[in-house]
Amino acid sequence: MLHCPLNPRRGIERLSYGWVVAALAIAATTGSQAPAQPVAQGQRGGEALSRGERASLTKISSVILWHRDLKVRPEGTSGEEHRQMLLKRGLNPESLGAEKCALYLARKLTDGEIADLATKGINVNRSVWIPPVPGSHPFGYYLATVRYDSLQHVQNDPRMLRLMSVESLTHPLTDVAGVMTNVDDIHDGVGFTARDGNGIKFAIADSGLDTNHADIPTPVEAYDMTDGTCAPGGGCADPWDTDVSNTAIDHGTHVTGIAVGSGSLSSGRYVGAAPGASLYFYKIGQDPPEKPDDPDLRGRALDED
Repeated sequence: MLHCPLNPRRGIERLSYGWVVAALAIAATTGSQAPAQPVAQGQRGGEALSRGERASLTKISSVILWHRDLKVRPEGTSGEEHRQMLLKRGLNPESLGAEKCALYLARKLTDGEIADLATKGINVNRSVWIPPVPGSHPFGYYLATVRYDSLQHVQNDPRMLRLMSVESLTHPLTDVAGVMTNVDDIHDGVGFTARDGNGIKFAIADSGLDTNHADIPTPVEAYDMTDGTCAPGGGCADPWDTDVSNTAIDHGTHVTGIAVGSGSLSSGRYVGAAPGASLYFYKIGQDPPEKPDDPDLRGRALDED
């Protein structure tokens, strides 16, 4: 999963159903995905999938078919038992009829195409498009929630090249990342005076922030740059709002925890790189979510004083 960096609210081992998108290089060492289970024969309601169905869904990852079958509650199993079984496997028990996926295409979809797909049980997150990279991966992808009864549509649509699952079990590794990057030595003062970022101003521009989270320090300055045209007192008629919350996506809280999180919810285990730094936060993601690295928003952040 790119998912991505670990939200500080995941300071204890937990499941993540969120989108898995690699957004920052710093995120590369913050999470690990449990190895996929081998799937030789898909199971559906306790019966092996027909060879014909496996052969007809060549664009669909066998992991998705396996997850679909796991979400069918076995006879004699209570609802709660089934729920716990799904949680242990990293699957979303609240979405028994659909899967969170990476949908690979040769090109970006139009808004009209995305709206049309939604009527067919394929809900594409238009804000998360990862374009093709020559020499690395030839196709781009969206994050999408796809109903299991829409898999045949994916198979038949010539625009769609591959569908992969992003539902998985993840574990926080922020503490391991700190050792790998020698941040722990800096905190402990190994060979020099210990430092924790005290006296440093740390500015983060991202999707939004949970300012009530116990691991997140109160920002010295916080502005919603998607709402208004300048800082309060800057002389414009429409100043930025100071509400930087974003309930649609928690990427900004995630990144902020890696940078300046106190680690209080994990007794210091998942502490940020500079917990003593002063936080300046600038929201550049809309509600509903907009890519925090959108060129317009990047420019908005870089052009302002």
